[in-house]
Amino acid sequence: MTHRLVIAAIAAVTMLVGIGGPAWGQDAPVSEGQISSLTSQPGEITLSFTGANLPAGTSIDADSVQVTLNDETVPVTVEPITEAAEVPQRTVVLTMDTSGSMAEDGKIQAARRSALDFLNQLPPGVRVGLVSFSDTAEVEVSPTPNRRVIRQAIRGLTPDGDTALYDAVVLATETVGTDGIRSAIILSDGEDNVSTQGVQDATRAASASGAQVDAIALGAGAEGALEDLEQITSASGGVVAQAGDAAELATFFDVAAEVFTNELIITAEVPETFTSPDASLEVTATAGDLQITDSAFVSVRLPAAEATATPTESSSEAFGPIAAPPAEPGLPTGVFWVGLVLGTVGLAAILWYAFGGRKDPKAEVRSRLEVYSLEGATPKKQQEIIETALGDTAAMRSAVGMADRFVKSRDYESVLGTRLDAAGIPLRSAEWTLIHFGLTIGLGLLLTLVFNFNLLAGLVGVAVGVLLPFAYLSNKASRRRNKFQEQLADTLQVMASSMSAGYSLPQAVDTVVREELDPISTEFNRALLESRLGAPIEDSLDEVAARMQSEDFSWVVMAIRIQRQVGGNLAELLTTVARLLRERERLRRQVRVLSAEGRLSAWILIALPFVVAFFVLLRNPGYLNPLFTDPLGWVMLAGAAISLVIAVFWIRQIIDVEV
Repeated sequence: MTHRLVIAAIAAVTMLVGIGGPAWGQDAPVSEGQISSLTSQPGEITLSFTGANLPAGTSIDADSVQVTLNDETVPVTVEPITEAAEVPQRTVVLTMDTSGSMAEDGKIQAARRSALDFLNQLPPGVRVGLVSFSDTAEVEVSPTPNRRVIRQAIRGLTPDGDTALYDAVVLATETVGTDGIRSAIILSDGEDNVSTQGVQDATRAASASGAQVDAIALGAGAEGALEDLEQITSASGGVVAQAGDAAELATFFDVAAEVFTNELIITAEVPETFTSPDASLEVTATAGDLQITDSAFVSVRLPAAEATATPTESSSEAFGPIAAPPAEPGLPTGVFWVGLVLGTVGLAAILWYAFGGRKDPKAEVRSRLEVYSLEGATPKKQQEIIETALGDTAAMRSAVGMADRFVKSRDYESVLGTRLDAAGIPLRSAEWTLIHFGLTIGLGLLLTLVFNFNLLAGLVGVAVGVLLPFAYLSNKASRRRNKFQEQLADTLQVMASSMSAGYSLPQAVDTVVREELDPISTEFNRALLESRLGAPIEDSLDEVAARMQSEDFSWVVMAIRIQRQVGGNLAELLTTVARLLRERERLRRQVRVLSAEGRLSAWILIALPFVVAFFVLLRNPGYLNPLFTDPLGWVMLAGAAISLVIAVFWIRQIIDVEV
């Protein structure tokens, strides 16, 4: 669980300085509890609990601590962190801005004083490191419990140069280490302007470090960096506070230090009768006259006696906890969350339709005619009155407009439009992109909820959402091309008969269009409309051949082009070509029948590993963990992927017979 010791501190400062809370002096910060460093072992749960914003001289009463699992009170052992036998290593890295702007308005002096006061209040066992940044980011002191070395380094900070904020974040996440409870506090008074790395690099580093990164934006000059700091800190579960002056800066550090000193180590026993693998844990305690509490969601490791009751459950020691039946009857957690999300989406859709969705058609007509009335009216922008296939609401038109700007800015419109035309889907590129994006987000969210907030399941959902529309387009276009090829011989015969009866080539094409056999009638109708607009009929038919990727029809168009240039009996030519294509189609169908068994075997063999893995994940999610956590498992996955690719290529070469 991500360490959240400093969140309470920043929340308090946020309330004091007016970010998301009352202004300075209006209301006192709310005292609250904070859970951190939560670990689950068979039969017990160990966590640290602290209080933030407690009145001066007030500490948590260890005897008042109560812990509940799913509203069931459980036995606990409570020790102050200073007396606990086993204390998790705690590390804080102060990352101080020493750019030239810190020399203004006494900011560097205020930063030094606040950091020194913070050190004086920290418990002796907390390791502190110091990183400074101006033109470059440097480690002044690696994390150490030696306060004297840190104090000397802080007093020696001098402002000069520019601001390498992103480099400092990356360096701080490396310096904080990989063990115990870790956090980094970034203090900056301006925007980055010289870093060799970007905000995305800093965000990735903060997210991957496992430490909590919080930030203080000091003074008005740091307002431009707030957006980047929020992106970086939110990736690690941290937050940003804005300190306007030295007093607010000192308040932040005081509250942050208070979080470290008011900490208890709590060990909660899991009763042998407890059967739920997941539980809501709540800690309640008193501090003076105040009651503080906090809650968290925890995966419970069942007691050893329960975990070894059956051979199936004994394997959980190696492969993780096995889901047990719920203690009380009711809907599964995943079904509940899916129902909740679907209900919320449905309610939002109803409200959207009722209050902002559908417009009065008569009002729309009147608004358009106002332009030509005596009073006149300001015409609407073109994109606001274009109807979309997804609906005619203002919100939908706005969404399609944003998607349209996206595909145009990245030159996707022509490529995606060609694919949609080949598949016969009557949507614009922007509309398809909007559907694609919604499907990706929806599947990721759905699988995350179904598998109880499993991140891997969410990533699988996103991957499926990205790939599924492309697969659908490819499959639909392939089916449409195959159907076009099947209809081509009969179509040429109809054209030949029409031309033998005295029709011209455009009239023969029109005869095919009237047959209404999709897709060939649709494609020929498009070619006929283009010819009526002035394009040569041969060029329009050539576009049909390219769109349908039909080599046979491209040869037919070439024959038509030559005949129209040098003369000849086109009807007889088309009859001969139709007879040839009919024989080729008969042979192609025979080959497909003979290779059907091989194609079915290929689909089964390809899908089998994924279906089995999905079933195992449903029945026992922890069983496959060694494949993703053990180096041998990685080798096995890589070998399986390579073998699968080779098998797919091999089977494809066997069953793909060119006619």
